[in-house]
Amino acid sequence: MKKRLTHLTLLTLAAVAVFACNDRSPAAGPNRPPVPSGAGSMASMSCAASFRMIAVDPDSLMAPYGLPSVVDTIDVCEAWTGSDYTYQATLAGSADNIPNFPDTTSTVTYDAGYITGYDAANNISSDANSAGGTSFDFVTADASTKQASFDYPYYGISSPDPTPSSCIQPPCPVMSLSVPQTARKDAQQSAPFTRYGLTRRGFRALVDSSQELSPSASGLRRFKSLRGNRTYIRSIDPKTELLVAEEESSREDSARITHTWRKVANGYIRQHSDIETADLVNGRWVHGHSEIDFKKVHIHDPTLVFDDDGQ
Repeated sequence: MKKRLTHLTLLTLAAVAVFACNDRSPAAGPNRPPVPSGAGSMASMSCAASFRMIAVDPDSLMAPYGLPSVVDTIDVCEAWTGSDYTYQATLAGSADNIPNFPDTTSTVTYDAGYITGYDAANNISSDANSAGGTSFDFVTADASTKQASFDYPYYGISSPDPTPSSCIQPPCPVMSLSVPQTARKDAQQSAPFTRYGLTRRGFRALVDSSQELSPSASGLRRFKSLRGNRTYIRSIDPKTELLVAEEESSREDSARITHTWRKVANGYIRQHSDIETADLVNGRWVHGHSEIDFKKVHIHDPTLVFDDDGQ
């Protein structure tokens, strides 16, 4: 069970980071002394953001035999530390449970590069294991993903609407029309992530170092970046400036993720993600499909003003 929940935690981390650049396996962290068995304690986890993920994972190979899709419900608590995240993922329900074989691990935490498993009574069920130096290493995130987290740590699940106080692309609503053009230009050059004129935090940093392509057939702005032998294309809605599609491809595999967002009082929260994958296995392409629904999204971080209804 721990292996499965750890996999779901990786899925959670990747989902929250919007796109995990998984062109290699998660790297082992540097050699460090063993951590105490209580490291990553659930008691030390604070929820600056919380949400529920309902992951549906159809089995294309077993579907013809009438076996249903695997549905997992995961409650997530996370917090931005200023340079990394802490996570707590608790399996609230699963269609993969086996009667008479209770789960030995129901919660997995990630803290300071280590993963620790806990049982239903919050007792440690497995010692802390190194998962890389940071959560970015764990999901092998690229530099743009890191920058987006520093710009707005919870951009993967929420997005406050830009306000006059956060406007970075002059002329801003509160800026006097009499401000000289040179002053506006200087303000633009000194502000971060202004290359493409986006003002929505997180997403503006996600594409800032990319190359803009021609719009899609539906009018989406598309941004391309390369990493090794892999190509990434991120699509931004020109009206809302929300990330609505991501593509990753190489000669051996590809993935496409589409996102939908739900409008709340002063921004958006992530509602649904649809994931299509293709992998070349023994000369044949194997296709996969999974979906994730996001429920009860709450942002509690006192440094960020963003209210949502958490439905």
